[in-house]
Amino acid sequence: MKIDVLVIRNGELTYVDEGPYKPLHASEIFLQATNIRNIFSPEHVYPSTVKFEATLFEKGKLNLDGHANFLQEPHIGFQGDVGLRDMDLGYFKPITERQNISVRKGTLSAEGSMEFAPKTTAVHLKTIEIKGLDADYNHRPETAAKEQRQVEKATKTAKEMSNEPTSKIRVDLLKITDAALGYVNRTTDPNVRIYADHVEASLKNFSNQLAEGSAEFQVGGRFMGSGDSRVTGTFRPETKNPNLSLSVAIENTDMKAMGKIFQAYGKFDIKRGEFSFFSEMTIRNGSVQGYVKPIFKNMEVTDMRTPEQKSLFHKLYVGTVSVMSKLLKNRPRQQVATETDISGPLAEPRANIGQIIVNLVRNAFFIAILPGFEREVSQGQQKK
Repeated sequence: MKIDVLVIRNGELTYVDEGPYKPLHASEIFLQATNIRNIFSPEHVYPSTVKFEATLFEKGKLNLDGHANFLQEPHIGFQGDVGLRDMDLGYFKPITERQNISVRKGTLSAEGSMEFAPKTTAVHLKTIEIKGLDADYNHRPETAAKEQRQVEKATKTAKEMSNEPTSKIRVDLLKITDAALGYVNRTTDPNVRIYADHVEASLKNFSNQLAEGSAEFQVGGRFMGSGDSRVTGTFRPETKNPNLSLSVAIENTDMKAMGKIFQAYGKFDIKRGEFSFFSEMTIRNGSVQGYVKPIFKNMEVTDMRTPEQKSLFHKLYVGTVSVMSKLLKNRPRQQVATETDISGPLAEPRANIGQIIVNLVRNAFFIAILPGFEREVSQGQQKK
């Protein structure tokens, strides 16, 4: 079979999903391919020149310019440059909803090169820019088991791809601007949304290959709409154990915005106050070294717990502290500060970095943040 030139002009492609979702639509498709032959080509050889252009979801632009092997098995092979501009992320809602992620808006642009073939995947993106992203992750009781399976699958995939010589991924610079990101827990009463807005973030020198060195990230924003927040760190591609350094600073958050969090997890009603949080940690060789330090200022708190709940809270707190940490420092009543050491071996050293951070923060909440409320509420009641 020989095709000298294949051209498609002004094509359209629409993906329609089940449910009340907007169709995924590509228009103004232009494809020009030359020298299509059903003859054997060695690995990494792509005999056909290819140029592809399309408008994605009304305003996004996609360009591919390179070479292809259309008859390679089990799927087509391609090598060349890739360009994407202003693709509307809201159109991916049918796909992201299945992963419990709600994407309301945002645009994606990227530029780089790739090789995609049956035995080789190599992606080198010089820039990725995400603008105006507004998204939440939803933790629901009916999907809790599914979410756990998704985490396990993602962890397994990440470990399989880490330092895999046939799957190379590199990103020189990822930028996120003017984003609003949230975590919604629908298993609590009341439901809780923890979020940050006005998020500006960057990730430099990311790769799944250890030889490429460490990646650096910086995140800034407002925690719960008011707390000036800064997160910085470095990490390396995973080998047997995660390798991460992390610094977190959240300052002067209006605690009224955190009311539902403390109602759900601690049975405290917040009338006023300011919350700050500082942490540094290093994860290496299956262990963690670091601390978490929440600070509460000018708090006015009402204890909503029954005597039975107070007793249960005390038992939970004592048990967690005996395993995880010790309390180091207290401050005067107008400013409650508890610094908690979280150094020691990881319970699951083979978990991925995301899982480890979530577990550390969750434990820190019980052993550092809630005890500050316990002390403040008790002292406030004695004063009355």
